[in-house]
Amino acid sequence: MYVHLHLVKQPSKLCFLGRNRFLNFHGQYGARLSAKQSIHGRKKEISRTYLFKILSPILFSAPNVHLKTMTEIWADQLTIKVPWNEFFTKLNDEWQGHTVYVVFLLVYFISFHF
Repeated sequence: MYVHLHLVKQPSKLCFLGRNRFLNFHGQYGARLSAKQSIHGRKKEISRTYLFKILSPILFSAPNVHLKTMTEIWADQLTIKVPWNEFFTKLNDEWQGHTVYVVFLLVYFISFHF
């Protein structure tokens, strides 16, 4: 096994590298080639509740989009920090944008209707 010299100076990174290889079946038949890929074959379809099915069209299918993105990020109950942080940063920005519109509408209705 070829190991870079800067990894030998930091044993914690060697442990992380070994754990990562173990979780991805490094060198084995059926190894994970992509972070979105499952090593257990096809992904199981997530069952959606009736409430989810009813509210999804009302919310312009946003829950479906978020659920699909989360299932891509969360393969085999493992997450990778960078896509996970990007997803939640995007969600946070989206919610901040919605709150601006809600506050604007609230101020409009309060000021002109009372």
